[in-house]
Amino acid sequence: MKRQVPIRWRLTLWFSGLLLLALLGFSLLFYLTLQANLSTRIDDTLTLRAGQVQREFSDSPGQGLDSQGLIRKLQIGLLQELAEPGVYVQILDKQGNVQAGSPNLFGNRLPPDATSMLKAENGESNLNEVRVGRERLRVLSQPLRGNGQIIGVLQVAESLEPFYDTMTRVRIWLIVGSVLTLLLAAVGGWWLVRRALRPVVQVTATARKIAATRSFDERIPLKEVGKGRLDEIGELSATFNQMIEELGQVFEKNKHLMADTSHELRTPLTVIRGNLNLLRRGLVGQEAEEALAESEEEAIRLSRLVGDLLLLSQADAEQVVEHAPVQLDTVMARVLRRCEQLAQTQQKKLEIELERNDAVIVSGDEGRLFQVINNLAENAVRYTPENGKVTLRLEKQASKALISVKDSGIGIAAEHLPHLFERFYRVDKARSRALGGTGLGLAIVKYLSEAHGGTVQVESEVGKGTLFEIRLPLAP
Repeated sequence: MKRQVPIRWRLTLWFSGLLLLALLGFSLLFYLTLQANLSTRIDDTLTLRAGQVQREFSDSPGQGLDSQGLIRKLQIGLLQELAEPGVYVQILDKQGNVQAGSPNLFGNRLPPDATSMLKAENGESNLNEVRVGRERLRVLSQPLRGNGQIIGVLQVAESLEPFYDTMTRVRIWLIVGSVLTLLLAAVGGWWLVRRALRPVVQVTATARKIAATRSFDERIPLKEVGKGRLDEIGELSATFNQMIEELGQVFEKNKHLMADTSHELRTPLTVIRGNLNLLRRGLVGQEAEEALAESEEEAIRLSRLVGDLLLLSQADAEQVVEHAPVQLDTVMARVLRRCEQLAQTQQKKLEIELERNDAVIVSGDEGRLFQVINNLAENAVRYTPENGKVTLRLEKQASKALISVKDSGIGIAAEHLPHLFERFYRVDKARSRALGGTGLGLAIVKYLSEAHGGTVQVESEVGKGTLFEIRLPLAP
């Protein structure tokens, strides 16, 4: 498959892209807010200066623009006070002639604007921008009132050069700051993502190594973020380690299963082939009959082994058994008869009894349930010596059916009990094969018991016998 862009680069690009959008939004909002505030401050300043001049006329009743004393007072006093750098004041009569101006105009005049003059004469104020040489000005034109009527036009202007210089510097700093922040964030984000994804890289490397070497001893080191605590990546690593361990166990079990299966299949096939070779060479009479009987016995054993393996393959595929009402006491009676027949076949004198057989109905597969109980009962008969005792019992307990198979046989050592239900596990391999066992009977018992919603337990003591107990839920 074609490899895509590494996830660390994609995460870094996504993070950088989102940060870029955030920076652009913040910068635009900050820039527009600052521009609006500075513009408002300039307009407020112009309005304040105009109000100061207007009050001077209001405080001098009876005097108009034709009053040389008032004009001189303005030029020497108030207009000179207002003549700070970048702020200009100019007074015009109705004809547009300059009557007074702030000293910092140096004989120049603010350019007249016909629209502003007309609005001022009509009693309206007007704000506009004009250019005087290379300098841009913000001009407030408003009517100048005296003696209760409009006697002229008052113009107050402020240079916009500091405003535009400030906004230019802000733009530069925002652009430079955003670029530097974006670069630092991209580098830091790439480093953080790489650091965060390092365990994922270790998982990939470990998985590749396991695939190449088939060694399940590899583990990913876990890094705790606190006392006994793991972060999300740590939990992923721990889960992966657990999966490796379980896969290793499955792999080892499969290796042992294949080896044991090959051995179990090879033994009867070798006997059958050997007997066929003897018969081909002309073996006759009693010896021929014995060879045929032995071959038939091994074929039956081989067929049983294959059937057991097929059944356990259903367990691996998690195929559920069919469920129907089963009269379990009837099944126990059949098992009892089978045990008695097996004891007669082996020419053993055993006491076999069905100690208790309550009328119990469970939900399950009658044939499979018979196989479960019969497997345990046949094992009890095989491993119980002469004059021993095998006891079967079926008891109804609340919502459970208790099935027990007890013998007075040789018993099982404690170290073998945890492995007793494993496939092909035998306590005494030579003895088990001699008695016709396949090593799968107890594994089948465990699978079928659990498939019916039940459990199986074993208790045993060497020299005193063994007790198997199966608990199945009653049918509703």
